[in-house]
Amino acid sequence: MNNPKAGQRVILKKYIYKDRPSNPLWGGIYGKIKGTIIRFLESSEIEVKWDNKIKNTYFLSDLTLIESTHQSTHKIINIGQEFNIKQ
Repeated sequence: MNNPKAGQRVILKKYIYKDRPSNPLWGGIYGKIKGTIIRFLESSEIEVKWDNKIKNTYFLSDLTLIESTHQSTHKIINIGQEFNIKQ
């Protein structure tokens, strides 16, 4: 993973502890849980918040980036508001 940033989505690809909710090893029992990089610690660890709301820290080599961060292009419309659909 090159130059990870806060907000990027990751999966846990390897870990020395058992697969569990706080360490959802991809492909294991909890292997469908993805996470978001929260921050970088001075100890060279990365804090991740998993989609199950649990946070934990990992080294860069433990994680795999799964998608880039992007801004939503969705627009909220009010009921009854007219809009055009581009095709």
